[in-house]
Amino acid sequence: MRFVWYFLATLFVFLGTLWAVDRERRWQVPRLPISGIESLRGSAAPLRAPRGILLVPVHLGCPHCLAAWRRLMRLCPGEPSCEERVALLVDVDQRPSARALGSLEASAVWWDRRGVWRERWGHRVYGERMRFDASGIYLGTSPPLSP
Repeated sequence: MRFVWYFLATLFVFLGTLWAVDRERRWQVPRLPISGIESLRGSAAPLRAPRGILLVPVHLGCPHCLAAWRRLMRLCPGEPSCEERVALLVDVDQRPSARALGSLEASAVWWDRRGVWRERWGHRVYGERMRFDASGIYLGTSPPLSP
């Protein structure tokens, strides 16, 4: 039984250390246009949206974030001033099929094939709503829409 407690304490300290190191890292402030982004549908840099841009990281293999994306496309509460909604495909190694892209029902879909969202910006929550003004300046992030 002592071994179990020792293992749990060690695991707790290890995870706490990882968390602290991660929190100390200086992440890049998000900015549009994003270098290394491939446009799969729509413009590669829709910076002409007069009311701003709503960028939503989506993983095609995650049913929860796909559901959050669909809710956003249907309702979009709290985002009335945001005209341009962009799905940012993240953590996808290969170019998605046309069928997978069709399921998104988005006017603009970008593919983050270099991992900018996770590796340079430090974001990790699928479905979060990242807001940018018309010139591409980051305004903030909101949590995913819940059911």
